[in-house]
Amino acid sequence: MKKLFLAFVLALAACLPSAAQQSASPTEQSFLEFTDGLYKLGQEWAEAGFDRQADWFYGQAAAAVASWRTALVLMYDQAREMAQRKATDASIEEAKKKAADEDLSFLFGDTDYTALLNGLQNFASSAEKLAKKVEKVADKVEDKAEEIGMDVFRLKEQQWYAMRDLSLVSPFPDYFRGLVYDYKGEAAEALTYYSRATSNPYFPGAAFDFSYLAQLSLSDLVALSTRLKAYQLKYEGSMTFKRFHFEKDVPTWDADALARKAADLLSQENPDNAAAQDYLEAAVRVNPFDVKYVYFCALLYSKLGDGVATARYLNEALKMDPDNAALQNSVSKWNSNKEVKL
Repeated sequence: MKKLFLAFVLALAACLPSAAQQSASPTEQSFLEFTDGLYKLGQEWAEAGFDRQADWFYGQAAAAVASWRTALVLMYDQAREMAQRKATDASIEEAKKKAADEDLSFLFGDTDYTALLNGLQNFASSAEKLAKKVEKVADKVEDKAEEIGMDVFRLKEQQWYAMRDLSLVSPFPDYFRGLVYDYKGEAAEALTYYSRATSNPYFPGAAFDFSYLAQLSLSDLVALSTRLKAYQLKYEGSMTFKRFHFEKDVPTWDADALARKAADLLSQENPDNAAAQDYLEAAVRVNPFDVKYVYFCALLYSKLGDGVATARYLNEALKMDPDNAALQNSVSKWNSNKEVKL
């Protein structure tokens, strides 16, 4: 697996030009062409009256852009922290050098005051003052970043679940999660999520080169996130169904595997209906083009006595496959008896 960022951590922290990159890179352009293509396919399904299928495409586009923006936030935080630490360390060294050039014997007598300063770095008042100034500037930068769109999920690690809530089949929450670990120098963790992303059948391959991000300044990262925000809002704003939260940190692009897990849970001596419901709902979102998953949900909700959900899924299944005699029979039974037999 190609490591995109391991060699660039210090370079990013040191590269802080005042002018932000205002023009889109070739990677940015091609990536947004890709997500806009997904969005247009979603529009075609929406125009045909199939909202869930439309959301499958909208959600992939939204998750891709939102995951990139989340990665930018984490890179921004890491780079700012490193730049702040570097500035503070430099000011301490400057204070030490200044002290070594001055006669401080009146303070310490015959004490080796240079050695003392080396052991007590916080003694350098100029370093403390500079550190406070750096912290104050950093706070202002953070406030500005939040104002212009960098306020993407900041809870450690949980932000990736929030990205996946938009699309259970998108490879990009895993990919960008790996990219951030790679950027931080945590190679083993990076490989875990890179591998998961590349094993996802919806991963577009090596179509996009994100290595250029390592050369961007803090202001560049903010500018890029701001440009991406409009696309994220467009994609998310087109979605009809609510986000679907699936807490389990496992690959989620295989609807059959999810349905089998639900069946296992239901076949236990003490069936776990709630967990089975989560898995079946996930299967519908992973593959909304196969009517059987929608029908499975109808069966489960009938078993649980949830009439509203049963009717909703039966009608959705019949809309997907209006000539299916078995479905027509199930809907007819439901309308007369409010029950669907397994």
